[in-house]
Parts: sequence; C-alpha cells; structure tokens
Amino acid sequence: MPSSSPTVEVPGAVVAVVVAVVVVALVVLMVLAAVSYRRWLAVRRGVAALTEAAEAMPWPASDILADLCARAQAATGSPEVSVLPPDRADAGPHVVVVPIDARRVLQVRRPVRARWGAPDPREILAALVGMARASEEAALREAVLRQQVHVDALTGLWSYPRFRDSLRQLAAQCPPEQAWGVLFLDLDHFKSINTRLGHLEADEVLRQVSRRLADGLDASMIAGRFGGDEFLVGARIPQADPERLATLVNRLTARIRQPMRIGEQLLQVNVSVGAAQGRDGDDIDAVIRQAEAAMRAAKRVSTTHGPPRWADQRRKVRELLDDREIRVEYQPVIDVQTQRIAGFEALLRVTDPEMGVISPETMVDAAARIRLLDELTLMVSEQALEAMQQLAPHCSRRLRLALNIEFEQLRSDNVTLSWLVERFEEAPVDLLLEITERSSLQWTQAHEQVAIGLRRQGIELAVDDFGAGYATYRFLDAWDWSLVKIDKGLVNASDRYGQLLLRHVAGLLADLNIDAVVEGIEGSEHWDLIAELGLRYAQGYHTGRPMTAAAALDLAEQGWLERPISGLTGRLG
Repeated sequence: MPSSSPTVEVPGAVVAVVVAVVVVALVVLMVLAAVSYRRWLAVRRGVAALTEAAEAMPWPASDILADLCARAQAATGSPEVSVLPPDRADAGPHVVVVPIDARRVLQVRRPVRARWGAPDPREILAALVGMARASEEAALREAVLRQQVHVDALTGLWSYPRFRDSLRQLAAQCPPEQAWGVLFLDLDHFKSINTRLGHLEADEVLRQVSRRLADGLDASMIAGRFGGDEFLVGARIPQADPERLATLVNRLTARIRQPMRIGEQLLQVNVSVGAAQGRDGDDIDAVIRQAEAAMRAAKRVSTTHGPPRWADQRRKVRELLDDREIRVEYQPVIDVQTQRIAGFEALLRVTDPEMGVISPETMVDAAARIRLLDELTLMVSEQALEAMQQLAPHCSRRLRLALNIEFEQLRSDNVTLSWLVERFEEAPVDLLLEITERSSLQWTQAHEQVAIGLRRQGIELAVDDFGAGYATYRFLDAWDWSLVKIDKGLVNASDRYGQLLLRHVAGLLADLNIDAVVEGIEGSEHWDLIAELGLRYAQGYHTGRPMTAAAALDLAEQGWLERPISGLTGRLG
C-alpha cells in the first residue's frame, strides 16, 4: 500500500501577508494605471489644444489675450487662468507662471485635483504663449500693411476711397444730437507755385500743407486727399452749434497760411474752403459735391486770397531774432500715476509783422539752414529758465523743464549747451533736452561723449516725436534715454490697428524700461487708454493747453502744482 505525501500547513500569518502583498500590488497597479490614464488624458488634452491653436494661427487681433486664456484652460483643465503684470503674479506649487513679455505673464492656478497625475504644463503653456506673441506680431504687420494701402503715398493722408469709407462710417455713427460736415479745400494759385518751383519742390508744399491739416484736426475728425492740390475733411458737429464748421474752417485756414520753408525761401500760401453739412440719410457723394461747389464759389468772390507771398528766409529769421519776436509758451506734463503736474515743455512761438504766425517747425528748420539754430535755442532757454525760477517756490518738489533741441546740436563745441550746463547747475528745476531727429543721421561716439557729459551735469536726454518722421526704433538703441515722447499720431489713431501700434510701442518701452510722455491727449478716452497701458506721463489739451509764463505763474499761485489736476483737467491754460 503506497505511502501518502505529508501535508504542509502554511501558517495563517503567511497567508495573510501574501494576500496583503497581492492586494497592495493590485492597488499600486490600479493607482499607476489611473495615474497613467490621467497623464494620457492630460497629454491628449494638451496636444488637442495645441493642435487647435496652431490650426487657428494667426489668432484674431482683437481677442489674442482672451484666446490665450481660453486655450490655456482647455490645455490644462484649470479654470483659473489670467494675464497679469509680473509683480501681481502669485507663487507656490499650485501656480504656474509663464512670461509673455516684460510687462505680462500668463498665470494658471491648478487645484490639487487638477494637478494629481497630470504632467507639468509649462511646455504646453510656453508653446501657447509663443503662438500668442506670433499672432500679435502678425496683427502688427497687418496693421502696417493696411495703413500703407489706405494712405496717400505723397501726403500721408487717407486716400480718397478710404476717406469716403471713413466718412460713411462717421456719418452712420453720429448720435441724434450731432450732424456731420465736409470741408473741401483747394490751394490758391498752386499752378504758379508749380511753375516757379517745379514738381518736386511743389510736392513738398503739398506734404507740408497735409501735415498742418492733419495736426489741426481733433481726434474724431478725418482728412484725405481728393487729388492734386485738393483736400477733404470730415467732422461731426453739434446740431445746436451749426457755426462749428465755420470755426473749423478758420482754424485750418490759419494753420495752412502759416509760412513754410521751401528751399531758401519762406512761402505763404492761401487756401479756399467750402463747407457742407450732412444729416442722417444724406448721400455722401452729394454732400462732398456741395462742399466742392461752396469752395469754388468762395474762390470766385474772395478778395483776400491773392498770389503766394515769398520771403528770403535768411533775412526774415535774422529780423525776427534781432527784433526779439521770439516768445515761449509752457504746456504742462502730467504724471498719470499721481495726476500732478510733473513739469512743463517750453514751446516756441513766433509772429512776423508781415507774414503772421510762423510755425515752430518752420522757424527751427529755417534757422538750422542758415546756422542760427543755436542762437534761437539760447533765446528760448533764457525765457524758459526765468519762467521756471518764478514757478519753483510754489512747488515742494523739483519740476522738470523740457527744451527741444535738434540732433545736430549735440556737439562738444556748442556754446549753447555750455550755457545750459552753467545756468541750470544751480537752477531749481531738472532740465530734459528733447532730441528731434530731423534726418537720418548716425549716432556716433562723439554724440555719446556729449550725452555722457550732460548727464554728469544732471541734464537728461529724451527722444522726441517717437512714431513719426525719423524718430524710429533704430534711434532708441543709440543711447540710454531717460524718456521717450510718443507722437500724438499714435494715440489719436481712430481704428483698432492704430491702437495696436500704440500698444506695441508701450510694450517695447516697458521691455526697455523707458518712461514715456504721450502727446495729443485730447479727451478722457485717451487718458484712460494710456493709464491702462501703463504709460507714465501725459501731455495735451485735455490735461493743459500751452500757456504764457504769466498764466503758468497764476496757476502755481493758486496751488495747482501741489494738487491732483482731476478738478482742473480740460481747463488748464
């Protein structure tokens, strides 16, 4: 009879351990599977969001940041996504922060449930940020291209087709209490100017007239070139003030009649203007034709629009300096953060007994051509220093005085700069020299040495009229500028592409850590815009018109140098 095998009894404790190990292993496997699944879902979600974002490139210009936040939410599953300044971003393991540029970051707040098992989303978020920046750059390029398509190549004004479209929009958007009007302008005796100067110099006359026309308009107005020497202006006017068009005609006529420098001559041109008012439902072309007919009628009956007047620029500028016909007015510069007056810009004013008001640009240009620019600058500086010395006792902090000089005046042998250093060394104000780059000159080591010497003496430099003329991005890299003055053409742009350009400039200056003064602040909407963009200083009719030294002193004596200007905004000067 065969023997039976012995039975091995496993202790209950061992069985329990084995079972426990198996259970733990199963739990671990389940956890790992869950983690892997959640990671797979997160990766799939991120890849899907990236794919969709890439297919949508470039994102719509008006909603790029909103798109970025929405796509970041879709990619991470986190509901709390925002774009913030870097100093307002949170810190901690539950927060992911990805830089957009120097003034913006993308912040994603991830709750514990969203973080569990999910990979770090930084790479995906960085890719989305890269797409957002590429979309902003594409929108900027599109804005520049649109600007080129719709602008008259010679004058920089709207082309006639674009003007008609803009006028149609202006008319359609008029509120019930407003009407709209058209001005038709035609230069008098332009044929004789063309004959005397030739086509190239005559084109310069058209360019200068166009600049004066554009500079004389409010932000809500539009201007275009009809053709030849004819121009158009569109404006909204209050129903209760039909004389507003006549006021605009007088203002623009006075600006255009100011002498301009052409070659070695000063030229004063006359202009005939016709006005027509439109109302809701009126045909755009019919109103333009009415304005043209009114212009031709005005040209026939006018007794004051004689032939152009010419004067030798050397003789005229010399006379104005000798007779001390040079005056200075002062426009407040407002600190947007404190809403207080930070200083004043000294503005040149010239009136000739024969030719009337001469624009600062024309006077400076003519003086530069005949080597009298330093003498002119000295005369302005003397008056400005005297005015600031009168204001200083009424202010507990140092005011800043901005003086305009030309790029070519940055010379080591310039006696005017030496005079400024000497006189302002003990002056109770800080001096800022705003450099206007009137031609494509190169910043050299010699200019840098002059700038270093001025800084050692407490005199800082600023770029003037950035965004216009030759004040370009290239010039920004030339020197460690204390300030950049943004040309009013950027803030007054009426479409979203113009505002996009301004936002781009604001971001660039923030990246470079340069404060800015924005010119042309003519309404509360401009003030709100530059405050939103973090731009530091404001200058314009909304915050203070140019005023005489006596008016500035009266302002100081009333205590406005020590108080926020909120109660005074729009009435200064």
